[in-house]
Amino acid sequence: MPTSAKGRWGEAAARSFLEARGYTILENNFRTRYGEIDLIVRESRTIIFVEVKTRERDTGAAEASVDVRKQRRILSAARTYVQREPGAHYRFDVIVVIRAVGSASARIRHYKGAFDTDLDF
Repeated sequence: MPTSAKGRWGEAAARSFLEARGYTILENNFRTRYGEIDLIVRESRTIIFVEVKTRERDTGAAEASVDVRKQRRILSAARTYVQREPGAHYRFDVIVVIRAVGSASARIRHYKGAFDTDLDF
């Protein structure tokens, strides 16, 4: 499966996963000049910026790919979004979607508060 198709499939699986748990989807692929945020969701009064990583094998490396450089891009894009939602609480999550080659099902790991920010929104 091409990388872009795999990514779209993983993001759709992550959306379904979050919706089934009561999260409200606010944005898909929120783009700014600073970068993109895969999903922006709401849980009660908390706005959650979600980075989705989709893999065909569970090597454990997906989580590590959200390195400091990637976190900075997500934080920069999040700054643009938070202007819309003053006074909300914010969190940064990572969802890893593992899809075995040839399978339509996925295993999902959700890391709440995957990285902290020292930024004052």
